[in-house]
Amino acid sequence: MSDDPLGYHSNPRLLAEVERLAAHAPGGRAVLVEAGRTVRGQPIPAVRVSSPGPDRDGRPRVLVSANVHGNEVISSELAMALLADLAASTPTDAAQALLGRVEVVIVPAVNLDSRAAAADALIDGRLFARAPRGNANGVDLNRNFPWVQGGHDPWHPMAGSSIPWMPWYRGPEPLSEPEALALAELAERDRPVVALNLHSVGRLFLYPWNAYAEPPPHLDAFVAIGEAFCASQPGPRYQIKQAQAWYGIMGDMDDWLYERCGTLAMTVELSGAMEAVRERPTALFSPASWMNPVSPGATVRNSHVPCLMALLEGLNQAEARAAAPTPVSLPSPPRAGRCPAPCRRPARRVQAAG
Repeated sequence: MSDDPLGYHSNPRLLAEVERLAAHAPGGRAVLVEAGRTVRGQPIPAVRVSSPGPDRDGRPRVLVSANVHGNEVISSELAMALLADLAASTPTDAAQALLGRVEVVIVPAVNLDSRAAAADALIDGRLFARAPRGNANGVDLNRNFPWVQGGHDPWHPMAGSSIPWMPWYRGPEPLSEPEALALAELAERDRPVVALNLHSVGRLFLYPWNAYAEPPPHLDAFVAIGEAFCASQPGPRYQIKQAQAWYGIMGDMDDWLYERCGTLAMTVELSGAMEAVRERPTALFSPASWMNPVSPGATVRNSHVPCLMALLEGLNQAEARAAAPTPVSLPSPPRAGRCPAPCRRPARRVQAAG
C-alpha cells in the first residue's frame, strides 16, 4: 500500500505526521500527549497547541475530536489540516487569533483501530473492503457516553442499540470503551469551553440537544457559532440545526459535554451523502467511500477556516456567558420512556487537574 501525498493518510502516516507537526511547531507551541489507548492498545494522540506566554496555563481550552467513527476518515483529514495550520510557522489569521486566546486540544483520530481498514481501502481504491463504524469491540463510540438526565430511548436503532451486531451498538454500559473513556477523562480534566466533534456525512452543523426536541438554554449562542462557521465557507454552505431534528441519539458526546461540563459542544457533519458514488459509480461497492469523498481536498478547504471561526465565536459566546451565567438546565418534566439499566450507571469521574 502506498499513500497518495495529496489524499488520505494511512494510520502510520497520520501518526508520524502528528508527531512531526508537534515536534516542529515554533517556540514549543505544541505538546503531544497520549489521551488514552484503543481496544487494541494503540496510543490515542492528542496535541495541545497555544502561543507561548506567561498566561498559557490559565487560558481556556477548546477541544476538537475526529474519527470517533472508524469509517469517517474525512474527519481526521480536517483535524490534521487544523493541526498543521495551528502548528505552522505562519498560521492563518484565524489560527493566530485563536492561539493567543486559548489552548486548542486536537484529537485527530480517536478510533484508530477501525480507521485503519477504512483509510487503506480509500487509499488503494479497494472494493468490498470492510470499513467498520464501531471500535474493535463493535461499539459505536458516539452512543457510549452516559445519557443525559431524563433522556428517553427513541426506540429506533440509529439512536443507539442494545444489540451487539448492530452498527449503532451502544455497548454494555456507558464509557465501557477505552476510546470513549479517554475523551471523557480528557474533558473532565480540561473542561473545554467549546468543542467541535468532526463526523460525516450530511453537510450539517449540529448543536444539542440530541436527546430532546426542546431547544437548549444557549440556543442563541449555538446559532451564532453555526453562522460564523457557515459564513466562512468558500463552497457549499452547511445547514445549521438542532441535532435531534436530524435524528435523535442517546449517549452521544455533545449532549454529555454540554450537560456534564457546560461545554458549547457541536458536531460538524462533513461532505455530502454518497458524494464519492456520484463522482465515481464503482464506489458504490466500496463501503469506505459511502462516508467519504473520493479526495479530501475540497471538503477540507470548505471547512478548515470555518472551524477556526466557529471556535473563535464559541469563545466569544463562552466569555459572554461567563459574564451573565445561564445554567444548562434540562427540559422539565422529563420525557416519557426509560433508560435501559446499563445506562443508569453513573459516569466514571476523574479528579480534576490541579
